[in-house]
Amino acid sequence: MKSKHLFILSVVTVAVAGAAIYSVHMQNENTGAVQEARPLFPDLKSQINNVDAITVQNHDGMFTVQRNADGSWVVPTKYDYPANFSAVKKVVVGIADMKTVEAKTDDPKLFGDLGLLDPTADGAKSTLVTLKSDGKAVASILFGERKYAPGATSSRIYVRKPGGGRAWRVDDAPDVDADVKKWMVTDTVALSRERVKDVEVSGPNRPTLTVYRDSKDEKNFKVRDMPKGVKLEHPSAPNAVAGALSFISFDDVKPAGDVDFSKAEKDRFRTFDGLQVTSYVVKSGMDNWLKLEAEALPGATAPEASDTADKSAKDAEAKKAKKPDIPAEAKAINARVSAWAYKVPDYKASDLTKRITDLLEKPKKDESKSAKPSPSGT
Repeated sequence: MKSKHLFILSVVTVAVAGAAIYSVHMQNENTGAVQEARPLFPDLKSQINNVDAITVQNHDGMFTVQRNADGSWVVPTKYDYPANFSAVKKVVVGIADMKTVEAKTDDPKLFGDLGLLDPTADGAKSTLVTLKSDGKAVASILFGERKYAPGATSSRIYVRKPGGGRAWRVDDAPDVDADVKKWMVTDTVALSRERVKDVEVSGPNRPTLTVYRDSKDEKNFKVRDMPKGVKLEHPSAPNAVAGALSFISFDDVKPAGDVDFSKAEKDRFRTFDGLQVTSYVVKSGMDNWLKLEAEALPGATAPEASDTADKSAKDAEAKKAKKPDIPAEAKAINARVSAWAYKVPDYKASDLTKRITDLLEKPKKDESKSAKPSPSGT
């Protein structure tokens, strides 16, 4: 027997001897023998490149990720928003590589103990994944409870094919996320504060706020046209405005044309190397929607033709790294984000709609006026 299987046997032995609490209790079950690992879907590897859709279902609902004719993967229920190919590959290849390690129960009454009830059943904790090709299922598997044995570094999970049959324990199965957001491309804009030269925040029925630096060496941003007689809450307070696009998370998407941004609050970020990114934020009901666009300003840096004509390709790459191609960067940003409106959390909407009053020192209370008068005679 191979060393891998000897290791598995040793883990099972230790678990039985010293960690019985980890074991799943299954009455009247005569299975549980460790066996030679075998592929759960022996023919799937030869069909991997034919898989063009993945359906994920749990007790809360179902969604599909599918491949378009051009080879790109999208989420149809999210207006064909791009899917994360890494997530797709992880699940498809992971299921193809999945091997059975231990036979478990074939009694449907005990499936619930392994988290393997049908997704539609009351209290179900399972996730059903179906890989399809031309509309036909090529593999379908229910993922149940994932656990880590005491002292083990790898996880074990129980699975079974839908429609009955035996449950199996498998090791190192892909971690399938039943949250559709985890299957979506998350790249939008990541504009570090260190690159930013100035930010202008404007909108209807509000004064314009501008924060700026004269050079990249300045640590803190300043407020342009700072009102007299007031102070910043902290010298670094304007930095939060400049860093508002350093990270963006979102909860949902829809086509940008489906949201009215005509009365949006607008932030215009400009960098020292000539990139401009503009954000538009609008409140619709309880939701905050964000739209983004980018452009290269006149004079923006771009690699020169001579940069690629150096003595060696290594030198050329080194020079290109020092001179970012801003027009190409703006084009890439717009290709990702220009078609979309992003539903963002309240904190991000707040970051992008700051007013000068949010940066100023709060007035101190006059304690002498608020103090209660002393009782007479004291």
